[in-house]
Amino acid sequence: ASVKDSDSFSATVVEPMFPSSSDTLIPFSFQDYVTTLQAQRICINTDPDDLDYFEISGLPDKGYNWPVPFVKCDSRRCKADGESALVYCEYNQLSLSPSSQDDIIAGEMVDRFAQYIHTRYPQTSDDSGAFPFTYDFIRTDIKSNTALDDYVTRKDYGESGVPKIGVAVVFSSTEGESTKTYNYAIRVNSTNFNTPEEELEPAGATTPPTDQQFKSYAKNDNEACELPDYGPSLGPYENSCTGQYMYNGAITIQRLVNDWIIHDTGANEKGYSVAENAVRFVSFPTRQYKKDGFYAQIARKLHFVIHVTGPSPLSSHFNVYLILLIARTLNSICAPSCLPRTNIPGQCNHQIDHTGKGTPPTGVDEDDVYKPVRDRLVLLVGLLGFFIGFILAVSLDYTTLDKGLINFVSLHPVAAFSFGLQAIGDLEDFGVGVNKNTFRYSDHPSGYAVSDSVKMLVVDSIVWGILAWYLNRVVRGDYGQPLPLSFPFQVEYWCPRRIKSRPVESEIQEEETSSDRTGVAHLFEDVSDALKEQKKEGRSVELYNLTKQFGPKTAVDRCTLSMYSGQVTALLGHNGAGKTTIISMLTGMLQPTSGYAKVAGRDIRTDMPQIRNEVGICLQHNCLFPLLTVEEHVEFFARVRGIFDELPFSEARAHVHTAIEDVALLDKRYTLSKDLSGGMKRKLSVAIAFCGDSKVVFLDEPTSGMDPFSRRFTWNVIRQYREGRCIILTTHFMDEADLLGDRVAIMAEGQLRCVGSSFFLKKAFGVGYQLTIEKEAQDKLEDHPNIDTKLMNIGSHNSRDQKLIAKVQEAVNEATVLSNVGTELSFQLPIGASEKFLQMFDVLDQCIQSHEIVTYGMSVTTLDEARGEIGQKSELASVRSSEKLQAVQDDITHCSNQDVDDRSLFANHMRALFWKRAMNFKRDKKAWCFSTILPTIFALVGFIIVKFASPNRNMESLHLSLAAANPGITTQRNPINFNAPGLFECNPGVCAYQYWQIYSDETDESYNFCGSSAQFGFNNSCESDYCGPICDVRDSEEFMLHIIEDGASPESEDMGGILESSESLLEASATYLSSQYGALLFTHDTNSTVESGDVYSEASLEACVQQHGNYTLESQCSNFEGIGYTVQYNFTSLHSALIFQGIADQAILREAQNDDDYIISTAIYPLPIAAGEAAYAQSSDAVPAWILIVLSFPFIMASFATFVVKERSSKAKHLQTVAGVKTTAYFLSTYLWDILNYQLPLWMMIMLLFAFDIKAYTTTDRGVIGGVIITLLLFGPAGMVGPLVCLNFRFFAANPEDDLSNLLTVARIIEWILRFIPSFCLGKALLYAQFIETWAQIYAKPDLTVWSEEGVLIEVIFLLFQSVIYIWLAINIDKLSTNPRAVRSWKIFAGEEVEEEDAGDADVLAEENRVTLGGADEDVVVLRQLTKQYDSGKLAVKNVSLGIPAGQCFGLLGTNGAGACRSTCPVAPFCSLYTHRTEHYLFRVYILNFVYVQARQP
Repeated sequence: ASVKDSDSFSATVVEPMFPSSSDTLIPFSFQDYVTTLQAQRICINTDPDDLDYFEISGLPDKGYNWPVPFVKCDSRRCKADGESALVYCEYNQLSLSPSSQDDIIAGEMVDRFAQYIHTRYPQTSDDSGAFPFTYDFIRTDIKSNTALDDYVTRKDYGESGVPKIGVAVVFSSTEGESTKTYNYAIRVNSTNFNTPEEELEPAGATTPPTDQQFKSYAKNDNEACELPDYGPSLGPYENSCTGQYMYNGAITIQRLVNDWIIHDTGANEKGYSVAENAVRFVSFPTRQYKKDGFYAQIARKLHFVIHVTGPSPLSSHFNVYLILLIARTLNSICAPSCLPRTNIPGQCNHQIDHTGKGTPPTGVDEDDVYKPVRDRLVLLVGLLGFFIGFILAVSLDYTTLDKGLINFVSLHPVAAFSFGLQAIGDLEDFGVGVNKNTFRYSDHPSGYAVSDSVKMLVVDSIVWGILAWYLNRVVRGDYGQPLPLSFPFQVEYWCPRRIKSRPVESEIQEEETSSDRTGVAHLFEDVSDALKEQKKEGRSVELYNLTKQFGPKTAVDRCTLSMYSGQVTALLGHNGAGKTTIISMLTGMLQPTSGYAKVAGRDIRTDMPQIRNEVGICLQHNCLFPLLTVEEHVEFFARVRGIFDELPFSEARAHVHTAIEDVALLDKRYTLSKDLSGGMKRKLSVAIAFCGDSKVVFLDEPTSGMDPFSRRFTWNVIRQYREGRCIILTTHFMDEADLLGDRVAIMAEGQLRCVGSSFFLKKAFGVGYQLTIEKEAQDKLEDHPNIDTKLMNIGSHNSRDQKLIAKVQEAVNEATVLSNVGTELSFQLPIGASEKFLQMFDVLDQCIQSHEIVTYGMSVTTLDEARGEIGQKSELASVRSSEKLQAVQDDITHCSNQDVDDRSLFANHMRALFWKRAMNFKRDKKAWCFSTILPTIFALVGFIIVKFASPNRNMESLHLSLAAANPGITTQRNPINFNAPGLFECNPGVCAYQYWQIYSDETDESYNFCGSSAQFGFNNSCESDYCGPICDVRDSEEFMLHIIEDGASPESEDMGGILESSESLLEASATYLSSQYGALLFTHDTNSTVESGDVYSEASLEACVQQHGNYTLESQCSNFEGIGYTVQYNFTSLHSALIFQGIADQAILREAQNDDDYIISTAIYPLPIAAGEAAYAQSSDAVPAWILIVLSFPFIMASFATFVVKERSSKAKHLQTVAGVKTTAYFLSTYLWDILNYQLPLWMMIMLLFAFDIKAYTTTDRGVIGGVIITLLLFGPAGMVGPLVCLNFRFFAANPEDDLSNLLTVARIIEWILRFIPSFCLGKALLYAQFIETWAQIYAKPDLTVWSEEGVLIEVIFLLFQSVIYIWLAINIDKLSTNPRAVRSWKIFAGEEVEEEDAGDADVLAEENRVTLGGADEDVVVLRQLTKQYDSGKLAVKNVSLGIPAGQCFGLLGTNGAGACRSTCPVAPFCSLYTHRTEHYLFRVYILNFVYVQARQP
């Protein structure tokens, strides 16, 4: 590209360049080829300081810029100075064949041409013995194109007895065709490289593409056919199309064939022939242009880049912005439907929907412990989805593939976006930018332009938008009911008003009593007529036989209920009773299975959008935006609900201020929601629900998680907002329902059990009084000296309990035992037995005096007991006797004291943990789909790309002509400048090979290239551009008159050299409507004379005879006689050098014969890639599969880790630890299960490799398949606990042959460090196995296998090491993380401050002393200096010391954040836990105030 030569980041202006004689190149002639075939080849050490550095004679600089495709030598294989290098050289053949075996005329041409070569170059004869190889250099035994292709693609091609083809010439003829027509195709190697040392990608194309003829935006000769940086290095002209044709021999062989054609027609006998090395090539001049160094630097490293500079920066900026805008819009449309839904985001979307707007949230509160895991899973899936599009874009060449295929791939938005960026980058790179002319135009073979990318992005936005809209309605999500697949064709969907609200059977009155399916009666309290009128006025919320089923589970069962404005209706019930499900149906989150409801007079089936405009909701979980403040939350929802539209701005702001003040968050109004406490977040959720004067408000457990003070404050807020609103409240708290609920609806098993006021429920379900007695503990009886000795002699406490029960029942015979647990004994007493209570109290007072009991108390029926009475419909009410409880306790004690073998216990734990993982795997289908199926699908995409979208590296045939130039132009369609008769430079140009004369003392050789032996008349002291002889050119006009038949227009110009021609071309370009693609400059003809008067041909012959060198016969000096010309080619026409050489030769032939019927028809038809190159190509083409495999396998490992993360987040792991599960058992079972689970995606991936025949991984050559399978097998165990990184710095760091020793040392150090990362080992091992053939070539080790050090051996060893060490580290790190001393030591080592202890209250100190002095050693639970400090520095628990004796129920009391939860040992990681058998329970309460413990007596 025009900017590839930038060396800085500053934009610079490149001045016009006018090529002169010194810029003109002289390619090798066939005589030069013959000379190189005869030259001696020995190894020469040219660096005394490096004994391993060798060159081969005749190939200085290790053969750099070597332009001979028939001789290739590898100096890396030299071992000693002076040894013969012939065995290290490859000698290729020139093949001559007809197009088919039946083409007799072509076969005769082959014979005549071969004879011509042997005659003109006798060294090529079979019996000459001039060449150092035994097979024929000219072969004619291949009789067709097909046979030639078969020969080149043989597996043993290039081995002994099967020499390679350097270049082939295939002649053809057509039946009835004139004998004056010569058709032939030059078949060069499309992947030709002449210097093995510079080979890097053997299958890389090094010849101009035959499916493209023009590159209109090329700014200079080195942009037209630019090779990639990672391809073979040919020489300084490798990026020039003409230079590539010099390297692969096309120009020289065309010259040879055309010379034969002139000879075959007899034109040479008339004095017309082209002299050896007399045809030169020079490029067109270049205009001034601007190059941007920044984009040049970026372009060197990236496959594509966004460029925004050039001639039209405004249009370029606009087009880049347009594509970015379309892609951003498309992403916004598709993202919600393409990613799996999570609970909390779904609820947030739903909450915003209630406001009447559909604006998606930008963030949510992290209350759900599973949300982070699911979000990361979604992120990984999204990244893999993105990378699929990216891999598609970088794997498919949009410039050459079929446009239909590119458009099909562009259905992936990322691919379409990437193709557009590449197209824009190419245009900007060429310096033309995107404008009205280039937006729709492309000179690539595919014809893909920027406009196609924009069109496909628009199509994608429509297609994916419609698909997202459709799938969002038919795919079952966490919320809502999916529509039928045919819903777009249903009238009801588009015209919902046609569904009229209709009662189900009849609108059943709520006061009607009926029976449910289980036969339990419903009880409903009647309401006033004024409330009933609200139905007609549309102010109430009505449920009519509302039912919701989830499969076989009925969550809500035929609920019929009315909830009125101005009241708080409390839905009371246990978990799973159906409260939240009802709210979800009323707000549209779930669709009813049957029945319906009306909210404020609107039917939920047809009027949900209108309903959402009028309701507010406080969800069960906090749904807040972490990065918005309290004030911004309320203001946002106020704006969404239209408050700022309906009221003046100041009043709206006052409304927001009032809402915040009502919930006591005014001092927190500028605090981010993520920094609020749990109770404050609930208050904010309540404020949002009431914001906007919603007439119906749903509060789903609004006070959950609040401390008592905050709960009571929130109750006041709800009561304050009750007037004029219908508030539906769900709760678990009896006191909350009793205090707030004007009407309470009690639910059980999805059914309404009773509806009415609190007084009504107590009256209906009251069961009388409850007597609670606290008994004296057995071990305290002996402490009382006055106790009855009979009590001391009781053998069992059961007898004492029976005696006490008998005393109560004797006083009140209707008394029944409710419970008898520990030291507490409860009785239920009927209301009608109140007159007997006095006698019972006397008896109990006597028991207190005799120390049989401690105390007793009496209470009346509460709302909680009423609900318990209602909820007992399906439960068996039974009283557990003290004997049964004691038996159970004895059994537990017996079991706990058994000595269990550690190995048996470990095995039991392992079996249990395995069973747990198996059940999770069985039921969590999404998890194993994401961990197994989805990564396999992603890898499958890579396999499909490799199998069906790999580039076709075999080039098609291209006929060389001007037919495709300047289409649509009739006048002066193809103007061709030429020099008018007169003086012109005889020998312009320099040899294309820098060593045009070879003198070798080691081999005693001397020979010349590029016709240097025939040159004469040069003034070495001259300082001008051209210092050679000047010729008198006379026949140029006669020659050019014969090109008119080919659609060309000869344009004569007076000029005397190459520089003048360049200037003339630039000036003349503005005068033609059409483009000029070449100029022919005749340097000398047969009779040209020089300034001295000598005939040029005779002078050349004489010079050659005097200095022809070792390998040129004196008789061959006559070949330097004849016509000479220079082709000045337009570098934007990729094949113009060959085209204009053919035009010039055809014109000379026609002039010689004076007959324009003579036609020389030339085609360029590269040979197919050889079998060995195909293997290299397969490795290169398999890169998309490698990328997706490397991305997919760590994704599998990450999905396995989510299970452990979820168990840690939900405290399930701590629960298992407290239950006795050892860390070793936990991690080892997880490790083994994951290895077992890993086998499924592993072998699926391996089967796909074989199914798609990805030979880069499945070939048995060099042990590739074994290395791949072993690597993949070991990555599972190593990657389960290893970090996930996939970088390969060494591969991209440097070429092993480059002189970058320092960089290579750094790269090797980094490589050894990265080997401790399993994903790096996976990526590197697969990559090196994939490119093992390339490494064998680069390292010059033919016997290299994947099990060598250069292959996968080291990576396999590291994976095996990691499989053992990493699981050991995981187990021990987890153990250390639960060791308080280790954690404390680590914090001290890390420099964290350890806060000194503060003195506590007297009773706290007394308890600490008791624990310290051993007084609590026999207690059930002992805490000694228990402390918990978070990484943020917050001290949650500080030096807590206490003991809990047997028989006590221990309670922790404190406000939110006091540390009560952190002090409970079973779920805290830092505690000393001593467990003994449980006996009795007493009441003892410890009040935990922040981080201090105060002991309080009951």
